[in-house]
This record gives sequence, C-alpha cells and structure tokens, in this order.
Amino acid sequence: MSAGFQSDFKEQVRTQTDLVNLVSEGVALTAQRGGREYVGLCPFHDDHNPSFRVYAEQQSYRCWVCDEGGDCFSFVMKRDLINFREALEYLAERAGIEIPKHSRSNRNSNGISNADLYEILLWAESLFHNSLVKTEQGKEALDYMLDRGFSQETILQFRIGYHPKDWNWIQNQSQGRFSHEALRTAGLIAKRDGNDGYYDHFVDRVMFPIRDKQKRTVAFGGRALPGSDAENKGKYQNSPEGPLFSKSRLLYGLDVARDGIFRTKTAIVVEGYTDCITCQQLGMVNVVGVLGTSLTEMHVQELKRFADKVILVFDGDDAGQNAADRAISKFLSQEVDLRILALPDGLDPAEYIEQNSLEKFQDLVTNAKEAWDFKFVACLEKYGTESLDSCERILNEMLELLSLSPGLAGSVRENMILGRLENRLGVSEIVIRQKYKEIRKQKRTTSRPQTQMQSPAGFKDNNRQRRIDPQQGEFKSILKKSQKYDLAEQELLEIILSAPQWIEKIQQQVSVQDFEHQVRAELLQFCFDMAEQGQEPSYHNVTIALEDPELKRLAQRIDEISREKKIAEKMRNAEQLHEETSIPILLYHALDILKFRRMEMEKENLAAKGRTQISTFTSGELSDSDRELLKQASQFHTMRAGHKK
Repeated sequence: MSAGFQSDFKEQVRTQTDLVNLVSEGVALTAQRGGREYVGLCPFHDDHNPSFRVYAEQQSYRCWVCDEGGDCFSFVMKRDLINFREALEYLAERAGIEIPKHSRSNRNSNGISNADLYEILLWAESLFHNSLVKTEQGKEALDYMLDRGFSQETILQFRIGYHPKDWNWIQNQSQGRFSHEALRTAGLIAKRDGNDGYYDHFVDRVMFPIRDKQKRTVAFGGRALPGSDAENKGKYQNSPEGPLFSKSRLLYGLDVARDGIFRTKTAIVVEGYTDCITCQQLGMVNVVGVLGTSLTEMHVQELKRFADKVILVFDGDDAGQNAADRAISKFLSQEVDLRILALPDGLDPAEYIEQNSLEKFQDLVTNAKEAWDFKFVACLEKYGTESLDSCERILNEMLELLSLSPGLAGSVRENMILGRLENRLGVSEIVIRQKYKEIRKQKRTTSRPQTQMQSPAGFKDNNRQRRIDPQQGEFKSILKKSQKYDLAEQELLEIILSAPQWIEKIQQQVSVQDFEHQVRAELLQFCFDMAEQGQEPSYHNVTIALEDPELKRLAQRIDEISREKKIAEKMRNAEQLHEETSIPILLYHALDILKFRRMEMEKENLAAKGRTQISTFTSGELSDSDRELLKQASQFHTMRAGHKK
C-alpha cells in the first residue's frame, strides 16, 4: 500500500490536479466529444498519428499504440522518470498543497531525508542570491556578472548568487538551523583533514543553482572570480554528487528550456551554465548545458523524449574537438538527428556571440552538420584526398568510428552510412563492407568473449521434430483453454474494479494463487489487501492507493475495457443472475472457470502421484490409500470430460 502518505492526502492532490492541464504543459491536445476526451501525439514514443487520449471525466490517459496509461501520478512518473513519492510531492507543490511533515521522503543512511536536503538547498540558494544582489561583499561579483552581459532580470530568473570569501560563512549563517552533517550531505561544506572541523565549498565564487525537472534546487555550480585564489582550485566547481545530484543525469537549464525544446523539437546542448544562460537571455529558449562532464547516454535519452534533433555545440579548441569525437562514437546509433557544431577560433558560445552576433551564431546552429558528416569533414581536413593512402586512412577512421557504435550493427542507418562512404570516396561498397567486416571481427576477438549456454547434442533437431504443428488439434485445444483462463482472470478484475461490493464473495471462492498472470495476480492481491483494511477496491480507490506504475497502467486499461463492456450495468441487472447461487452470471462464470483450473491442477498432481505409486506395485499389492488415489484420479477425468464453459 502507500509508503508514508495517507490516501486522503493523495486523493486531495489528485482531485486538485487537472490532468488535461498537466498534459497540455508539454503535449498539444485537441478536444473531442464535447471536451470529454482530448487527443494528441504521444510523448512516450515516436508518434506521428495522434494516438494519445486524455479522458477528462475519468482523469486518466492512455496511448493506444505504446499502451502507456494511468492517472496524473503515472504521467509525471513516466514523463520525468521519477518514483511515486517524488511525483506526489511535485504535484502537491504544483497544486499549492502542503506536504504532511510526517510523510516526508525516506531518510538517507545518515538519517537526513531528501525533503530535508531540498529545504537546505533552497535556503542556501536564497542566501547566495541575497549575498550577490544586496550586500557589499557581493558587489565585485555582481559587477563581474553585469560586465559579462548578464542582465538584472537574468540574475533574478536563474537566482545567481555569490559565496563570500569566508571559509565558515555558510556554517555561521546556519546558526544551528541545520547540522554540520546535513550541510555536508547537501554538498555545501566538507570535513577538514584530520577530522578537525569543516570548511565551506564554493568560497569566493559566483553561484549557479542547478535544478531538476521539477524546478527544485539539487546542487550548485561555482565560478571563481577572475584573479582570485579560488581559481587555483579550478575555474568551475560543482557540488559533489549525492542523493539528489548526478552529473550524468542532469542537464543544466532543462527546467527552463523544456517547453522550448518541446515546441521546437530541437535541443541545443552547450558545455556549461554560463553559455546556457547567455543563450537563454538572448531568446534561444531551447538551450541546455552539461555539468562538467561529456554528454552521456542518459542525457540523450532524456532529450529524445522532447526533441527530434539534438545539436551539440562544442568550443573550437582541441578539447572541444575531442569531446565531439567521443559524442559521435557514443551516439551515432541513437534514433535521433544528432548534429555537431564546433565553433571557430577556440571560442565558446558566449565569446562567439559577443565578437560576432546572435544571428551568426544561430546560422551556425541551423547549419550544423550531421554527426557522421562532421566526422567525415574532419577526416578530409586531416588527411586530404590527394592520394590513395589518404583515402584509405579516411576509410579506416570512419569504419573504426562505426565499429565503436554497437547499436548500429545491421541497422538501416548503418547501411545508409556505408552507402555514403561509397559515394564520397569512390570506393566499391563491396570493398567497404569487407573492410568493415574485418574491423568488426577484430573488435570481437579482442573483447572478452561471452559465455553461451550449449544445448545437448541433437537437442535442437529433436526439438524441431517434436514441435506441435499449429494446425493440429492438440495445439488448438491448448491455446483455446489458455485463452479461456486468461479471459476469466481479466473479467474477474473488471468485476472487482466496477462492482467492488462483490469482493467478499470473490475472496471466499478464489485466491491469488488461482491467477497465472503475475501482474494481474499482484493487482488482485492489492484489491484483497484493500478490502481487508475496510476499503472498497473500486477503480477510483485503487488508482489513488497504487504507486506501482505497471499496476496502475493495468488498472486503467481494465477500467476502460469494463466501461466499454458495461460490466457495472451487467452486475446490477437482476435478469442476469445465476439461478442456484443468485450471483451475477458474469461473476459466476469467471469464478467457475478459475475454480475448475485449480481443481484440474490439483487432480493432475494427485493423478500423477497415484500413477507413480501404482507403477511400483501389482494390482494385488495396492494399499487402501493407493486405491483411493486411483479412484480420485478416475473421478476427476470423468468430471473434466463433462465440464463445459
């Protein structure tokens, strides 16, 4: 059941969240059926023909292609890749609902909860910002930011701040409000060598809050002032990774740029937060930055959910060129239009815009080369094409690049690239493919071999000979029986969610062990648990209490099907009652089928046991218990032959 939150709180959050408005923040929806239903492109797969439905009356959604579905909690969990608790807290904050203190996030190993960390970091953000804009200590840092072209509005929007030149400043400002361990866990202070007290991170640095997709501050980036002692420890410094912060997952500015990326279907990725802020200030609303690390696969997976095209902008120095090469090999096989721009003269975006213009920078971005083409042009500049040797070097380097992308093997994209190499270099595709095959083979032999399970000699041939022909009656019989049981499980759940008043009768006759489908069995157990706690397991109550997205998705799908089949109406119809039991015929049939399967399995086991025992004796040596087993097995086979659906 719910981990730490009462159902009434979850219901309050759910009822005060309009799913249509929530989804509309990132999905263009069109009203149908008088506003009862909304249609749009699914945000969870590459959708070109609107297959995403939001049902206003039920406050649920479903994609009829990728089968994603659920309620407001499911949507935020899937959209932002977060767990139920985080989704609940996000939606509560969005709706202006105070989160009960006793239900705050689980505590970390040192006893400090994530909620505590969010509170500390928000406090620190305000402290740093006020230090920059309101104190004499921050005047030099503020002048530096204004001289670099950052406006007062931008400084306010991004809550840029300053940590004074004082190694105990953040600790003194806390004044016992937060413990040293809490400040350390939040990444604001660290222990001195020899365990002799603590010192502040980020001393004498301009501070940039780093936020997650829910706009919560999770870390900071600090930029040393030019000429300061802090520069000796690096121009830029990020918070240490911790419970809330992972550089390989977060992109700076995504909380601001997400809507712009979604609208333009293009994400521009720069190398740092100052470049990101500069572009945002100038109106480029789809720019994000990496945080002292190269672009990772998790970054690309995140951006692919909003964008069809990702443009990586690297500084024009050697480090930028090397970063571009790493990105190409890593993401060439990704199903995204990946483009790369290396700025000239070793400039970063802010410097290029300052020395040229925003329009020229936007032109470079618009005309950025495809990742593959960027690498090919770099090889041309490196080797030229004047000799056979130079062409061979280009071919080898390009094929080496392809071999580093394991997801590319055998794909359409791989074939297209090999065809382009033929056209660009004038080398036969047969020769190119042979060379490529040799390089891949060499990669395989030098990498660690994987252990494979070996089948016993002759197993595959024997198995192939024994495979049941789908046209044979035995296969059809097995398939039909399986479908019958599958339908009974489905219908029983439809009945529970539509007519939960029958839950006690159902519990008396079937158990969770009677279900073979694992996820349906888990949902049945959840309904039974609710009933035992005195709650009706209606669809409404179940979806409020459920936190597991797969179970929630199953419940939502079952509810849709049951409404189409008018299960609730059939359960209320007195004309459709079973004569002997006075329960609805639909429920009687589902229970009967599942009970019969249970009996079938029990009797089959019993019969098997009887055959095993009987085979060791002659008929004259049978004991009374052996004869009873044989009798029960015979009775069961007679009963099974006469059983009708």
